[in-house]
Amino acid sequence: MYCARHIRRTAGSRLVAELEQGTPFRIVRKRTGISWWEILVWCLRGRRRFHNSPFAPKDDHLVFLQALARLRHRTGCNLGLILNWIVRPFTPHPTEVSRGV
Repeated sequence: MYCARHIRRTAGSRLVAELEQGTPFRIVRKRTGISWWEILVWCLRGRRRFHNSPFAPKDDHLVFLQALARLRHRTGCNLGLILNWIVRPFTPHPTEVSRGV
């Protein structure tokens, strides 16, 4: 079984920030030193911990997954076939986008 190390909060936020600047996903991932497998595991953990309640606690995995989903929705960046499929259900609704959530 593969044990993914925890992606540090700074590495995850740096990854999202560089993607927002328009840098391709593969280049950003290599700059931050995070493997594709680790990102996949983090997204799967966030997907497993998702609760539809607005009062549900948010952990690092879910926050990272939702940040990737908002980024992909806003900029249309390509995360790859599998990551796009995992992130797609977490894109914000049009009402959330208009409210600025």
